[in-house]
Amino acid sequence: MYVTYKAFIDKMEQELSKAKQAESAKEIRSRMSAVKALAELVLEAGGQEVSQEQKCQQVSPQPMNDLGAKVLEDEEANGESIFDF
Repeated sequence: MYVTYKAFIDKMEQELSKAKQAESAKEIRSRMSAVKALAELVLEAGGQEVSQEQKCQQVSPQPMNDLGAKVLEDEEANGESIFDF
């Protein structure tokens, strides 16, 4: 999923608004750190849309081996049961 620059800017504006309303220096620093982190994410994207998660590569399904081909020959085994081991 891709995140647009607008989404980052909107989030930065929210954090700045909360920083303006903050009553303690600690809370202001916390909000400004969030703005800094968001800005760094945008700048690291290098002019491309910013991706939250990498696109999943399409992987072609591989055929499964025939699991029933190996039947246990034991007097206590009951044929093709998954519990025979």
